Amino acid sequence: MKDFQERILPLLRGGQIRYLDGGVAKSMSADYFADSFRRVATAGDPDALLYRSIEHPDFVMRFRLSEAEGLSAALLRHAEPSAQLEAA
Repeated sequence: MKDFQERILPLLRGGQIRYLDGGVAKSMSADYFADSFRRVATAGDPDALLYRSIEHPDFVMRFRLSEAEGLSAALLRHAEPSAQLEAA
């Protein structure tokens, strides 16, 4: 959670993560997120941070940081998360 605390948390307003889930805007508290998700490693986008839900491993929260657009977040569903992601 070090990357989350250093790179994402300072950008949040009111301790809430606002994200898209199937095109619908939702939010969750940073505290709930820290307790419920764990970082996963990928070989993809260096500007993206991925975290897998502990309770529902097919749910992955993707944060993307860019100078032009700032922070974006999306909740993704992977049918076979083990094949696509591995624990960091």
